[in-house]
Amino acid sequence: MRLTSSSRTRGLEGEEEGSEVQIAGRLMAIRGHGKASFCTLNDRTGNIQVYFKIDVLGEDKYKNQFR
Repeated sequence: MRLTSSSRTRGLEGEEEGSEVQIAGRLMAIRGHGKASFCTLNDRTGNIQVYFKIDVLGEDKYKNQFR
């Protein structure tokens, strides 16, 4: 299976908030903090921190992904 992406981490600088992008890389860390979680994704150009909120994902989807 080949993963594709629409952006590299080096090119993402917060302007994409609310936009949909596709990223591919190695998941380096997942940290849960109550109703929010963070993960660090690494590709060949750098790292990106992804932020997940229970209000946006919905409670069921959030709990299934971040137990």
